[in-house]
Amino acid sequence: FKKKKFKSKEKSISHASFTLLYSRPALTCSPGYPGPGLCSPGLHQSFTNTRERSRQRNINGAFTELRRLIPTHPPDRRLSKNQILRLALRYIGFLDQLLTDQNQNQREDAPRRDVFVPSLVERQ
Repeated sequence: FKKKKFKSKEKSISHASFTLLYSRPALTCSPGYPGPGLCSPGLHQSFTNTRERSRQRNINGAFTELRRLIPTHPPDRRLSKNQILRLALRYIGFLDQLLTDQNQNQREDAPRRDVFVPSLVERQ
């Protein structure tokens, strides 16, 4: 059995050493964690899980707020995130159409202001 050598700029290392060095989980900590040496893969996973839970709470809070703004019958009807997004799109489209119709009606109902254009031909 021959050892395979991997060459790098610094030095060559054996296949066994390469596997040993790069197959271990990284011992990096979340940004702001107080120092190297105190980190472990389990601790890192704990920070990652906490960050993910916080992100999910933030997203769920945004969906709850959006859900409150969408009129449904009954008002307390439970909706999935997909349904909330689809209803929000329909409601936005409805409101946009309502504004368009109101602006169009206001233009039609407004008194016409004809612009006075003086005639070039003198009246007799």
